Amino acid sequence: MLSRKVPQQTARRGFTLTEMLVVVAIIVVLAGAAVPITLNVLKEAKIDTAKSGCKTLVGQVRGYMTRHENEPPQDLRILLAPPEGQGSLTHDAITDPWGNLYQIQWEADDQFYIYSTAGGAGRIVAPSNGGPVQGP
Repeated sequence: MLSRKVPQQTARRGFTLTEMLVVVAIIVVLAGAAVPITLNVLKEAKIDTAKSGCKTLVGQVRGYMTRHENEPPQDLRILLAPPEGQGSLTHDAITDPWGNLYQIQWEADDQFYIYSTAGGAGRIVAPSNGGPVQGP
């Protein structure tokens, strides 16, 4: 008699298309949840950096006024290192995290505020009287 060979099943290799699509869908859902969280953390970090920068510049302006017989600087660029200014700061030190220059606003009695527009999220303000930095 003739015997007929029955084909044996070989071991399965790789993944099916359905399995791959499920994995991709899970990755997309996880990435969709992670992106807004990451963006919020980056926004908060920029705000914290701007608050710190405002506070630092208050000290720099006070130092400038001490060295120049209480003459206030009209522009923060004078705090830059030579040849741009008379101070020791780099351009990054007077630029907020959104790429805008910090601003100085003078009040009566040599009181002033250093502020940043916070990239449109509000205004971050550091008073010269040593009070807390306010902002969004």
